[in-house]
Amino acid sequence: MSFSAVPLHTLTLQGALVGVDAGLACARKSEEKWKVCVTVVDGGGVPLCSQRMDGAMPAAFEISVGKAQSAVNFARETKLLESGVNGGRSALLSAPGAVLMEGGVPLYDKHGRIYAAVGVSGVKPNQDQEIAKAAEAAIQAEYERMLAGGSKL
Repeated sequence: MSFSAVPLHTLTLQGALVGVDAGLACARKSEEKWKVCVTVVDGGGVPLCSQRMDGAMPAAFEISVGKAQSAVNFARETKLLESGVNGGRSALLSAPGAVLMEGGVPLYDKHGRIYAAVGVSGVKPNQDQEIAKAAEAAIQAEYERMLAGGSKL
């Protein structure tokens, strides 16, 4: 039996695929043809979809998952966590399971609740962030279309 009552703020697999596809497209468009892993998690931090490009380092998978989960758990972009550590907030390093590197971005519904997050790993921190923001923008655009049309994301 499947559970069909999906709350408005829950991301579906189809919505997650939109974000992963947009992130991978952003990476492919780069001059250097970046090789990354893009992961989308739901509002509880559970992975919905992850794809590691050919040539991306194997560790990119676990790091991208950790960035997305950290964005959910801390309710902020992981670049803010990284800058906190770099700015002297070493206590952040004691947070269990946190990946405090740029490239994790939470997504908020119209009520300000986190319904998903994107994590990217494989290139320089600012490049991971650029790809994560492209994925976020694609998912948010789908979310806005969903709200306008009354369907699930």
